[in-house]
Amino acid sequence: MSAPDDDVSSDRPSDRPRDGVHVIELVDDRVRADGGDPTTPRPRSRRRRVTLAAAAAGVVVVAAGALLVSREGPRFFPPSPAEACEDRLTDEVVPEGFGADLSWRTIAHESWPTADLTLLVTEDGGLSGFCAVGDGPDTTTVWTDTSATPGPDEVLPRGTGLGGWPVLWGVAGEDVEAVDVEAEWTDEGGPGPHSSESGLKVEARMTDDGYWSAFFGPGELPEDAELTLVSHLTNGIPRSVPLEAAWDDAATETDSDSRALADARRDACSAGWRGQGNRPVLESRRDDHGVTMITDPGRGSFTMCVQEADAPYTPFVELSGELPPDDPAPGAVRAATGSGGGRAAVVVGAAGEDVARVAVTTTADVRIEADLVDGYWVAWGADLARSEGTQAERDAGPWDGATLTWYDADGSELGTRPLFE
Repeated sequence: MSAPDDDVSSDRPSDRPRDGVHVIELVDDRVRADGGDPTTPRPRSRRRRVTLAAAAAGVVVVAAGALLVSREGPRFFPPSPAEACEDRLTDEVVPEGFGADLSWRTIAHESWPTADLTLLVTEDGGLSGFCAVGDGPDTTTVWTDTSATPGPDEVLPRGTGLGGWPVLWGVAGEDVEAVDVEAEWTDEGGPGPHSSESGLKVEARMTDDGYWSAFFGPGELPEDAELTLVSHLTNGIPRSVPLEAAWDDAATETDSDSRALADARRDACSAGWRGQGNRPVLESRRDDHGVTMITDPGRGSFTMCVQEADAPYTPFVELSGELPPDDPAPGAVRAATGSGGGRAAVVVGAAGEDVARVAVTTTADVRIEADLVDGYWVAWGADLARSEGTQAERDAGPWDGATLTWYDADGSELGTRPLFE
């Protein structure tokens, strides 16, 4: 703490300027407004990295008129970007259920002219986060599912954020030497049909243990860009896989890279889906959301998720239950169960062999065309969940009072009735 030499407003010897600097004695009771021993630190939040409580270490540093201390002891510089990101994630955006004493590790950091960009992951790998802090609006993003493990020649995304400061990161197998991120999109050339194709290629940073990451500037990567990962293997052979392949049923059957993406998405929905008898029957993407349905016909059970369309494929709604014990009649349908969450809702049922289309209409007059496959139908959508009513009504989502309608291959209506009779 500094003051001019002519500032003599205090009569206490300890407060008089010494060589242009005020020095407060550690025994000065004004250091602790609560009257406690100033050598005993009071509790302080994780975000406060400059505090007089460092006097507990018995050291106060006065340098160029500034006092800089931290929980680890005296510090002569402001918090590093990684420490600032750690504090921001811990105090502001870490989801419930994670402890306050998280141990973070820096995966990547870049200093841009207008912001510091930092990617962190917890030591146990269960949580990761990205910060862009600078002159403009700050960006913070967290991911809670980072369990996907790549094969030796595979590249997997573990997180994508295409907001203000786009970021894409993940893990690569031991035979991968480098990773490129390619983006393609269409630029509209104004009124009329005029447009042009644009693209961007960025070489990702890589750590010795296989983490890769690519950062982009604001506006540099459109949210509707088609993203492709290109891996360069130790044998010199490049391999590429579009991130859309995580939802491409045809590709997952023949291409190992696409299958790895699809498996990571399925793992996010149901960690035990690889068990004997389980099989994915419905995997569909719409814009920022997707749905995964896995059944076990032998047990007559299913697991269903409405989830993020991009890695790490975090579920919004998770639903599991028993399938109808008997197939419906050829021209009939039945509903099994439904649920809603804060951002999406889903209802599941079975359809007879002559049924070609199923639709559900909510009491708010929202019509939802169901996905129909293998005798099952799934009606789902974003921003459908209820925010009012009893807990049971909120859990049911928008399905209370909804109407079910079904059609044959010619488009003729076969029947309509309340969703749950």
